[in-house]
Amino acid sequence: MPNKVFHITDANIVTLAELLQNEKSRNILMLLTKEELYVNQIANHLDLRVSIVVHHLKKMLKLGLLTVTSKPISSKTKDHNFYKIDKPSFVVNLK
Repeated sequence: MPNKVFHITDANIVTLAELLQNEKSRNILMLLTKEELYVNQIANHLDLRVSIVVHHLKKMLKLGLLTVTSKPISSKTKDHNFYKIDKPSFVVNLK
């Protein structure tokens, strides 16, 4: 799978830097490289509030780091969005 590439002049580089400096974001990223999860599962695994997880996921989605799949968690529930890391590595192009 090819790397996600960010150019140093890309406006999203600031968002990427914010994600990488934040421990909660890094923990979410690492967790989603291992398995596909929905928001409540992520929150439970990392002992975070759902609102915090959603905040970080929105930034990751904006950067194109995640793949989202909608599917039910049981036959009696509506579909949930499951998240996973689409490309587990990325490159910052300095040229």
